[in-house]
Parts: sequence; structure tokens; C-alpha cells
Amino acid sequence: MAVSGVLCVDKPSGLTSHDVVLSVRRRLGIRRIGHAGTLDPAATGVLVLCVGDSTRLVEYLSADEKAYVGTMLFGVGTDTDDAEGRVTATADATKLTLSEIEPALTAFRGHICQRIPSYSAVHIGGKRAYELARADIRVDLPTRWVDIFEFTVDGLHMMQDDTVALSFYVRCSKGTYIRSLCRDLGEALGVPAHLTTLRRVQSGCIRLDECVPLDTLLESDNPVDYLRRPVDCLSNMPQVAVTVAVAEALSKGQHVDWPTDGPELAPETVALATCDGNLVAVVEAVFAANPDGFDALQGRTRMRPMKVFWKEVG
Repeated sequence: MAVSGVLCVDKPSGLTSHDVVLSVRRRLGIRRIGHAGTLDPAATGVLVLCVGDSTRLVEYLSADEKAYVGTMLFGVGTDTDDAEGRVTATADATKLTLSEIEPALTAFRGHICQRIPSYSAVHIGGKRAYELARADIRVDLPTRWVDIFEFTVDGLHMMQDDTVALSFYVRCSKGTYIRSLCRDLGEALGVPAHLTTLRRVQSGCIRLDECVPLDTLLESDNPVDYLRRPVDCLSNMPQVAVTVAVAEALSKGQHVDWPTDGPELAPETVALATCDGNLVAVVEAVFAANPDGFDALQGRTRMRPMKVFWKEVG
């Protein structure tokens, strides 16, 4: 039987997310592995890997909100907006207080527009932003809208050279640059700032305490024992239990009626169809008009299979 499932890894510092994928590919002897949500090399914490047929679920796993803890340093700005970059600005930050910082956080909560870091993988005119930055080519950096659900701070510490370190917690939507939050908060306070440490503590429903350290995984005699069922890692998505007969119909691409005891979902909602705890398919709730007339109120909700997994697990 083909190996498939989700690995929840505690990524160490110093490796890119792709480095982690390569090392796990070598250890498992499986090429079909991808990650759901990149972490910068210096960052640590939750990195979700999809193995085998579960790679088809990356878009759903990566779409989940993320949570981070970290530290930022006021008084120094860098070209990468983190500790890996070249210093571009300095200032005395010793007069900053929590009573001054906390009100400034209000502008960075909710639906906000971010300017991406100069050193990022975003494409600009056919090239990566970091390629242009390394070539000292100045461009207008694109912006993106993100959601910051929580942004709290504590632990303000005076450091050497007139700098101040601040601990923070952020819960946000996918695509959020924490480096940009640190940089922009500094700008709002009139002091250059950059990200110094970052640890992802949650990705969707997957918490850090559920993750296996990368070294432990690679040194294990049976690393596949750490594989988790996709349905357990997508508990934030609606789920509907179906019978074997319905599972077989979905596996053939057929639309089937929504179970009467299933959750009530609006049309176009994406859900997981399961059978005996196994993933059958990713389905979309669609509205089917009454075949005996044109009265929409007499229609019914059906399941349209989008990605089928039943053949692999059934």
C-alpha cells in the first residue's frame, strides 16, 4: 500500500523548508512530499509535510491561520527586516515603554495591508524580490491584504547599544509576513525595528506540542509511525460522514445528495467526506434545482467531488 499522510514536524533553525522536505524524502525514500506553509531558515516550529497522495491537500492545510511567538528589536533596522540582514538604520530606543507600544498595535490588528519585505520570494516583473534586492535594483514593493486576529506584546527588555527587545504573540491569516509587522510597528513608533526570533506554535489545528523534532523523525527506525491521518489535521474544515455506497459513488465522480444528518452548509462550501474515519473526498456543497420544476425553494443540496481519495484508502 502506498505511503500517504501528514507529518507534523518541529523545524529547527538554519534550514529552509525545502531543506526539511529533501531530508525527509531521503529518509522515507519517497519523492512525493511537499510542505504546507513556508518558514524562513532562521524560524522554527510547526512545519506541516504532506506525504504521497496527501500532497493534494496542501492547498487546504496551507490555507489555515497560523500562530507565532517571537521577539523584535527596536533601535536597529535591516534590509531583510530580520536579524539575517545588513543594518540600514539605528536609533536610540531606550525611551520606548509598553504603555506607548500597546496603543500602536491597534493599527496592526484586523484586515490590514502589508508591504512585502525586500528579501522575499514574491515575483516582481518575472524575478524574485530577493534577486532584485541582491542586485541593488530598487522597485515598488507590492502590498497584500492579510488578517491579524491577535497581536499582543510583553517582556520589554533593555539591551545593549540603546536597543530594546520585545516579545510578541501573533495569530494571523496565511501569507502574513511577521517581519513586515515588526518593521512597520517600528516605523509607526518612529524607531527602526526588525524581527530577531520567530517560532510557529500553531498551523490550523496542529499545535507545536503535537510535532516531532526533525532529528527525532530522521533518526527513527520507523519514521512512518509519525504519519497522521489527513482528516485529523483538517479538523477545522467541515466534515460529513457518508456510507460506503456514497463513497463509491463519489469516487466515480458522481454527485450525491447531502446526508440529512450532515452539517448544514451554504452552497460552494468545501468539506471533507469521510467513511469510517477515512478520507473519501474533498467535496463542494452545490445546489441542485428540483427536477420536477423551477422552484428553487424546492431544490436540494448535493455533494460534488473535487478531489477523490477513496481508491487509496478503500
